[in-house]
Amino acid sequence: MATITPAVSTNKLIGLGKWLVKVGIPFAIAAVEDVFTDGVGQVATPDDTAWRRVNWRFTRATPAGTVEDVAMFGFDVVNMTGGDYDSSWTSADYAAVDGALNELWTTIRPLISGTHTLSEIQYHQRAFHPDLPLGELVPQMQPGTNKEVNRFQRSGPPLHVIVKNEAGTNAGQPAPYQVALSVTFRTAARRHWGRCYIPGATVTEVGGGFGRFSTGTTQVVANAFAELASDLGANDFYLMVPSTQNDGKYATSLQSISQIQVDDVPDVIRRRRPKQASLRSIGVATP
Repeated sequence: MATITPAVSTNKLIGLGKWLVKVGIPFAIAAVEDVFTDGVGQVATPDDTAWRRVNWRFTRATPAGTVEDVAMFGFDVVNMTGGDYDSSWTSADYAAVDGALNELWTTIRPLISGTHTLSEIQYHQRAFHPDLPLGELVPQMQPGTNKEVNRFQRSGPPLHVIVKNEAGTNAGQPAPYQVALSVTFRTAARRHWGRCYIPGATVTEVGGGFGRFSTGTTQVVANAFAELASDLGANDFYLMVPSTQNDGKYATSLQSISQIQVDDVPDVIRRRRPKQASLRSIGVATP
């Protein structure tokens, strides 16, 4: 467990707030720290500041003779114990977060097409790379290569898995794979907001007119994620956004989420585009 100095205050009731934990050498985040009204803490090194990346994996039904990879979305969760940063997760910790995730799935499942099956939810350990050159201009390259230095340590295999194998329950006509509903994790610093993209949209949900998600859909999802934040906060877990740069320089920090926002504008996630065509029609001129 790493002591945060000075401590930051967290709102356990709603699980949302405006706090910042700087990780690594002491540095100032110009024109940013003042907006974190719940406190700005400092952890000396990234060695003991691991968190969990929660990845949701969906298999997708495809036409006969085709195969597709999984559709994924994820977000980051930090564990706090007694106001300090806790990188260790016990079985009880995982169970508490599992309960909050299961409630979220129960709420959003009716919005997701039956063509998308939630196969499992994986927890991966995430941490900033200890050799990231903090304070140096972005980008810095790995010696002798044209590859940028690694901002995060390799995650490795999942540390905890919830096995699901549960399809969405929306019977509406599925929208193209690429159509997604975006959930924005607003931090106190606008440039450091995070997002995740929910797959499995249906034509039914894009029913708000002008090709947009309906008000009912966006509000249900926004409320569901706000409830997730509240359920997590009740057990000292918090949604947050990891940040690796500021003002064009490497600067590692963990920023709490202050607000959940869901827009009615569908996003297009190109990597979810079908990899294989099941039909190719060749044009033939007709008299």
